[in-house]
Amino acid sequence: MAKVDKRTARKDYPDAGIKRGDTYYYTSLKLQRGGIIKRSLLPFKPSQLTTSTFKSGWLSTQESFDASSKDADDIRAAAEDIRGLGEDAQGSFDNMPEGLQQGDTGQMIENRVSECERVADQLEGLADEMGEMEEPVEPEDEMSEEMDGQDRVDLEEAHDEYQAALAEYNERLEAIPDEANDLLGEMPE
Repeated sequence: MAKVDKRTARKDYPDAGIKRGDTYYYTSLKLQRGGIIKRSLLPFKPSQLTTSTFKSGWLSTQESFDASSKDADDIRAAAEDIRGLGEDAQGSFDNMPEGLQQGDTGQMIENRVSECERVADQLEGLADEMGEMEEPVEPEDEMSEEMDGQDRVDLEEAHDEYQAALAEYNERLEAIPDEANDLLGEMPE
């Protein structure tokens, strides 16, 4: 990741909306020939601090997911983004000369393709699971004076089962976005 400095502007940088005296964020991204200087009034997102289109795309997907409501549609959108990154990587691999495909770069790209496919499949599975989940239905009967002992026991058992099922449902509903987040944190090199 590129180093980011906080600076005070000595002059205006109109392309970044920075005026003389403003505090801004500065970074320089190294390229094979020269580099790219970036300035921003807001802190840089991780996706802005890399020159790799693959890494930038993956990090951007993470950032979008983090800012979302993390429901089944958001997980599915992340899966589509990751699958798209894998398809782009496959296109890059296919366009490489055969000699390079067998080298370190080719192997890295092949690994990215397979990891994107794996992560996208798992994310889609989580989205499907979340979309199919149904909240347990609370028993409607209430205790009354006319109920005999067995009816009271049955109703109490039904309420206990409902509470256990509801706790399990809520626990899984909270765990799925965390699992999706973990998958998005596994960016292949």
